[in-house]
Amino acid sequence: MTSHQAAIRQMLIAGGLLLAFTLLGVGLVAVTYDSTREQVEENRRAHVLRQLGAVVPPGTYNNEPVDDVMQASDPALLGTNRLLPVYRLRKDGEAVATVITAVAPDGYSGDIVLLIGIDTDGVISGVRVVSHSETPGLGDAIERSRSNWITQFEGLALKPLVDEDNDIGEEQAPDWRLRRDGGDFDQISGATVTARAVVIAIHNALQFHQQYHELLFADAATLDDARAQQEAERAELQESLPDLTEEPVIEPDAAPEPAEEPDTEEAEGIDDDDAS
Repeated sequence: MTSHQAAIRQMLIAGGLLLAFTLLGVGLVAVTYDSTREQVEENRRAHVLRQLGAVVPPGTYNNEPVDDVMQASDPALLGTNRLLPVYRLRKDGEAVATVITAVAPDGYSGDIVLLIGIDTDGVISGVRVVSHSETPGLGDAIERSRSNWITQFEGLALKPLVDEDNDIGEEQAPDWRLRRDGGDFDQISGATVTARAVVIAIHNALQFHQQYHELLFADAATLDDARAQQEAERAELQESLPDLTEEPVIEPDAAPEPAEEPDTEEAEGIDDDDAS
């Protein structure tokens, strides 16, 4: 065997060993992924359930909201054109609340992602921040673990609420602005931009709920599917209704047959004997 052939042989052996180790590594990764996949998914579900339980009291629903999800996209009201999950919460099959995922796109350092629990009456049951990049020590006060600031929205809605401090009992809706802007909500010292973004995002989510609440519990995977289904049902109903725009066709009545002339004497009630 020449030195050249020996070199080729060594290269082939090295290549074979490298391929064997590569296949072994891929196999180990696959086995590890397969063995941990269920645990990872279980941990993810548990994490989401904890988040949902923070914005809607767990005792008020008994379904599995992680499995009862609609995907929705609304750049104007949800802050992004991405599909975001809307969790549906039910008690014995009846709608209880929705937990809307919303984005405040105008935070000081970027997107602020929120979970907003809203019951069927449109009242906020809770709000939590699930991700953000705001300044530590300032903007992170929006986190429940950092302060109580985020809890001031609980019990509020778009519709007017009774003001218990108003002696004459008039109703008033919250002004969805910071106090420094003339509204009803506390700001965060040193993080006005962050606080303002969150208030706007929550207000927009309430508007989203008000606009689509009839569709959020539809049997559909996405809000677009639910809207299409609703439009199809309306079209089908419209087709089944009579068209009132057309002039009704009235068939003329058949001409009555002429009545027979009565006998003159019978009609007058006179006979020959009475005439004498």
